[in-house]
Amino acid sequence: MSHRVPNRHTRRAISVPAVLVGFALSITLAPLLFGVAAIADLVTAPRRWRNTRLLSMVVLALAIEVTAIIAASALWLAFGCGRYVNSTRSFWLHHRLQRWYTASLMTAASATCGLRIDVEDAEPASRGNAIVIGRHTSIGDALIPALLFAGRYDLNTRYVLKDDLLWGPAFDIVGNRLRNHFVDRTPDDADSEITAITELMADFDERCVSVIFPEGTFFTEARKARAVQRLNDSGRHELAARSQGLRYLLPPRPGGALAMLAGAPHADAVFIGNSGFERFTSLGAIYRSVPFAEPVRVWLWRIPSSEIPKDPDQQLSWLYDQWERLDASIHVRLAR
Repeated sequence: MSHRVPNRHTRRAISVPAVLVGFALSITLAPLLFGVAAIADLVTAPRRWRNTRLLSMVVLALAIEVTAIIAASALWLAFGCGRYVNSTRSFWLHHRLQRWYTASLMTAASATCGLRIDVEDAEPASRGNAIVIGRHTSIGDALIPALLFAGRYDLNTRYVLKDDLLWGPAFDIVGNRLRNHFVDRTPDDADSEITAITELMADFDERCVSVIFPEGTFFTEARKARAVQRLNDSGRHELAARSQGLRYLLPPRPGGALAMLAGAPHADAVFIGNSGFERFTSLGAIYRSVPFAEPVRVWLWRIPSSEIPKDPDQQLSWLYDQWERLDASIHVRLAR
């Protein structure tokens, strides 16, 4: 685990009580909190009601979190206090719970803040046996694969995500009972992380997809400059030059994606782009945007496994080809 993220017991001893107390306080103090929010809205922007909307979203998110924690606890008891939690039946129920959790968060964001997701063509997400590689601009776009692959088509979705997300107790508990891997971005042994991602692809079949966001974090010009400098410092000047040409994306960190390809050479690749989450990169930006006037647009394309190179060096060049295509597709949609 990351040096910044404590072990499971310490982490949950902090996160679970914090969510429970936060939810209890939000309900107890609801009349006061909503009264203050409404007054602030009337004074500042009565037509937008952004304070009331965001407070409603927070309360709903806490309610969803608490419900998921209770459901996960009930499943733990039902499966012999964890003894049979790795059974097929348990996996299916936890998959359903994770699907409900992500769908509920998006529904809450839609009802309170006006978030809308418009998918141009969902057909590439309609079947499994796919490695899903996506753009990462905010916490919101991490939910898109769950909504498409798990929510719409009921596929078993495996995630590779940064371990900071383990501070969310429901995601921590349920996510660790399913086939996911939470990456330590500053590991003592980087090879162990790559091995874990490769092993995540075991038993990968037509009902499975694995999701990774190879940027690792949100785009900024400063982060892009540092990434390009690291490539130059390591002698990978061609990749540095290609990365310099990216306008909206950070250079991909290829280790995880290539490990997935190695673990499931029979799998297709699906690339996911989005536009609209750019305005959600900070709490202040989200606050100023509520209610959201424009939808988030999502598009995908699928590449058959037969068209994916098998040589790792060729795969790296191929990954950059797709990344440049994704960057160009973002530019086209933002220019509309």
